[in-house]
Amino acid sequence: MSERLDVEVLSRREELEALREPWSALWQRCPSATAFQRPEWLIPWCRALGPEAVLALVFRSDEGLVGLAPLAVHRIGDERVVALLGAGITDYNDVLAASGYERAVADAALACLEERADAWDVADLHDLRASSPLLLAEAPPGWSDEVEKHEACPAVTIPEGAAPDAPLPPGMRARVARARKRLARAGDLRLDVADAASVDELLDALFVNHTARWRSRGEGGVLDEALRPFHREAARALCARGALRLFGLRLDGRIIASLYGFAERGGLASYITGFDPELAWYSPGS
Repeated sequence: MSERLDVEVLSRREELEALREPWSALWQRCPSATAFQRPEWLIPWCRALGPEAVLALVFRSDEGLVGLAPLAVHRIGDERVVALLGAGITDYNDVLAASGYERAVADAALACLEERADAWDVADLHDLRASSPLLLAEAPPGWSDEVEKHEACPAVTIPEGAAPDAPLPPGMRARVARARKRLARAGDLRLDVADAASVDELLDALFVNHTARWRSRGEGGVLDEALRPFHREAARALCARGALRLFGLRLDGRIIASLYGFAERGGLASYITGFDPELAWYSPGS
C-alpha cells in the first residue's frame, strides 16, 4: 500500500482514551494483533504506570483510521527513551496496522520519530515479533540500529477434534492425569472462568496464589501491590469485551490455582499463573 497517510500526533492520555472505540475497530482489522495492543490493556497501563505525556501516532487514509503507533517518551537516567506503551509487562509490543497498510504505517512511524528526533535520545522498541512491521522496516538514514533476540513465547496447535492434552508429550500427559486423580480424591474439584460477577474474586485469588508461590521460593513474583490496580482495570475491561480468560481451579470451594490469559482469534494466550504452594504435591499448576 503506497498511498500517503495523514498523521495526527497525540500528546495527552485523554486524547488517546477518546480514541478507544475507533482503536478497537482498528484492532479488529489487524489479523496479527494480540490482546496487548487492545485499548483495554494499554489505556489502563497509561493510567496506572505510564508517563503523563504520550507520543501516540495516529495514521489515517481515505479509508479512515488504518494505523496506530502507541508510543511515549520515558526518562531513564540521563536518556530520553521512546518506547511502545505497555513496555515492561507486555509480552508483545507493536504498532497496529490494518491489513495491507503494515509497511506504510511502520515507515510513517519511523519518519515521524525522525522528524521529532530532538524530543528523544534512544528508541527502544523491544518485545517485537519476527513479523512485526517495525522490525521489518528500514531505519532512517543516519540512524544506527541493533536487533537482539529476547524471550521466546512458545505456541502449540491443537488439531481439530483432538483432546486438549493431545499436543503434550506422553510423560506430561501421564503427570497431568495423575494430578487430576489426586485432586479428585482430595475433594470437590471445579474449574471456574471469570465473568463480570466473578472477575474480582478470581483476580484476588491469582494475586494471593502467585505471590505465595514466589515467596515460597524466596522471590516476590510480578504481581506486586503497585501493579494490581492496573491488572484489575484491564481484566474488567477485557472481560467486558469477551477477551479475558481468567481461570480458577477450586478444591472444596477454595481457589488453589489460577491462570490469567486472553482469548483471541481462535487461540488462548497464557499470561500469568499461580498456585497455592501448600498444595504443590497435588500439582494444581499442571
